[in-house]
Amino acid sequence: MPDRHTPRRAALIVTLVVAGVAVLACSRGPAAGGDPVAQDAPPTPRVAMTVPATVGGWKRAADQAKDTATVSALSEGLRQPFAVRYEQPADPAQTVTVWGGTGTGFQVDDAQWQFDTFFAKLNKQLGSSHPTAPTSAGVIRIGGRAACADTDRDGAALTACAWTGPGVMVALLFQGIKFDDAGQHLNVILYELVTMT
Repeated sequence: MPDRHTPRRAALIVTLVVAGVAVLACSRGPAAGGDPVAQDAPPTPRVAMTVPATVGGWKRAADQAKDTATVSALSEGLRQPFAVRYEQPADPAQTVTVWGGTGTGFQVDDAQWQFDTFFAKLNKQLGSSHPTAPTSAGVIRIGGRAACADTDRDGAALTACAWTGPGVMVALLFQGIKFDDAGQHLNVILYELVTMT
């Protein structure tokens, strides 16, 4: 199996350079001359999003137009946005739409507020009649934080997940996948799609 960091045929490589707000130099106390000694700002993370033809048993769906309205409405404010839709070959009714992008507002330390805001907007866009509160998706292999919640659209049950890293956010909308199974799929998909260096 080829390493996930090597280019793949039929894969669209989108390099997202996280344009975070510059961290102001912090004082560590006065130096000999009385001037504060400044710390260097940490390096800006680089996030590479790979959108291959297959990922973790999912294959890229022929119909990429579905969920366009939802993705468009929830991508407002994102820089360098991307979106892709996958389905399970054995059961095309099982689908996942993945989208995201960069933004200075995405910070891991403030993830819960971001999740609450995102899921509220998502449920409103879907017209969900019985959404659940987002809960932690557990340990994420690539780092960052993630949460998932049950939602619905036109009576069809859906599971939504969101992941945030430094300056980047990725959302996933599953259909035909139960909440208890979403975390496993989330981890596999993120590991295949996202590389942070």
